Amino acid sequence: VGKPKDRDPRAGYVVLSAVGRDLSVEFIRVPYDVERIAQAIEATPEEGGMPHPFAQMLRDGAG
Repeated sequence: VGKPKDRDPRAGYVVLSAVGRDLSVEFIRVPYDVERIAQAIEATPEEGGMPHPFAQMLRDGAG
């Protein structure tokens, strides 16, 4: 979760598995209420909070 840069606004995380010398990586994406978070950012003063343009970056999935 944060500033996506791949135009996919869903939350993302990685599962890294190691068995012996073998490594595997799994990228997981999960939906969340992006619009609710964006509106909350826009409803707070920028001073002392998050910059309002960040809300649109979340909507667009482009940080």
